[in-house]
Amino acid sequence: MTRLIDLPALSQLVQAIGPAALIGQLAEAIKADFLLWPEFDKSPRSACHSALGVIELMPVAGATHYSFKYVNGHPDNPARGLPTVMAFGVLAEVASVFGSHGVSIRSMEQEGLGDDARIVFITHDATERDVQACLSDLRRLDTVARVASVLRVVAE
Repeated sequence: MTRLIDLPALSQLVQAIGPAALIGQLAEAIKADFLLWPEFDKSPRSACHSALGVIELMPVAGATHYSFKYVNGHPDNPARGLPTVMAFGVLAEVASVFGSHGVSIRSMEQEGLGDDARIVFITHDATERDVQACLSDLRRLDTVARVASVLRVVAE
């Protein structure tokens, strides 16, 4: 499951598996991503500048995953006791599954956070076969704990 790794979570992870194992697993994951680098569709970053700093969206996509990093940089922040750069990234493996079956997401709403998150998707019109194939693949993802329910509504 993809989740935010903040300092308390990182501390627990290091205590659970040890620093050497953590660094080794992290190095292997980074190496695997770098080996796939030529296959990624790398789009230029989109930036919005202001007198106080910059906000940038940095997307990248592969055959099965889409991710982005959102960065805001504010050079005057240290004088106010704040970090100069803040960033987070998002991996949208679930959205890739929808797309691979031609099921277009109309909207998405998330309730709760982390392991307690519940996500509701509303899609555009799709065939039952495509929706069922999408659900089957979603159930196999490590990032999906379960598909709790599906309500099919056909509007005219």
